[in-house]
Amino acid sequence: MKKRYCCERFESYVEDSLEVLEGQIVAEHFPSIKIVKGVADKFNNGKNLYSFLIICGFIKDNPPTIVIAFCPFCGKNLFKYYKDDKYVQGTWTDVGLQLYYGNTVYNVK
Repeated sequence: MKKRYCCERFESYVEDSLEVLEGQIVAEHFPSIKIVKGVADKFNNGKNLYSFLIICGFIKDNPPTIVIAFCPFCGKNLFKYYKDDKYVQGTWTDVGLQLYYGNTVYNVK
């Protein structure tokens, strides 16, 4: 049976990056990793619908992001491992990146 995430450290950077209380972000831990879906994708020559980002700062402040293709911890090819929308935490749009946290959507340019 396939594990949900490629390794425990990757999971912790994806799942444990935010503390949300009553729909509001009360704390952010970074860097964090986000899996986003978009237009057949602007970062990988249209081969995939998913992007994998390391976000280096507060979401509200439009932080710098790094696009990655391999897990920085175990080395797995992320495009081969994650092929399901259940992992998606955001969407690329014409105006930038939208990240979802509960019922809140944050726009990152």
